[in-house]
This record gives sequence, C-alpha cells and structure tokens, in this order.
Amino acid sequence: MNIKVNSKDQELKEKTNISELLTINNVDKPEMVSVQFNGKYGALLTFDLSSKDECFSFMNKLKIARRATNLNDNKTLILHPSSTIYTEYTDDLKAKMGIRDTMIRAAIGIEDIEDLIEDFNEALEAIK
Repeated sequence: MNIKVNSKDQELKEKTNISELLTINNVDKPEMVSVQFNGKYGALLTFDLSSKDECFSFMNKLKIARRATNLNDNKTLILHPSSTIYTEYTDDLKAKMGIRDTMIRAAIGIEDIEDLIEDFNEALEAIK
C-alpha cells in the first residue's frame, strides 16, 4: 500500500512534528480500507520529541492513551519503539531503519477524538 500525503495531513505534520501519518485520507484505496475495517479505522501516528526522557515523561502524563509494547487493540496505545519493539537491535541498525530514541508511535483507538486531543495536549504542555 502506498501512502499519500494530502494537504490536510501535510498541515498536521508541519504543526505537530509528526514524521509519519497513516490515516484513511492518505492510502491508495480508501474505499477498500473502509470496507475491510467496516468504516471503523484509526490512525497510526509517529512523532518525535526532543529526547528519550521527554518521550517517557510525555507517555507518563497521558491519562487516556495506554503505554504498550505492541499496537494491537481498539484502545489508543502508545509506545517508545526504540526501547520496546526494537530494543534488541543495535543502534546502527536502528538508525538504518529510521528508529530514533526521540520517536513515539501511537495507534489511535475508538475513544472520543476530542478527549484524545485534550489528553495529548495536556501531556505535551506538562512536559514543557
């Protein structure tokens, strides 16, 4: 599946420092995805903060999103890929794969989007 970035997604990426954004808006065949997921799909966000410590502080401040070691649930889950999924890889290999210590991934679940936005904003404000 090829990912396309539309103008709305590009604006979001620029405002939030999100490095990858996979949503229904930027897949080749949104109709197929909609059918496969019965119209109920989430998003996978990848973004960077300024340091590994800031990543963990941010995740600790979240109230709705849950820390996880994988991203397979209907709840919003968040993880630090470098220290979970890729923990056994060397730093050189992580770098080649684009895995950074400053990276966070969030799989957005079925919670109310306004509640999630508030949760993320409050956590970001708390670590400033």
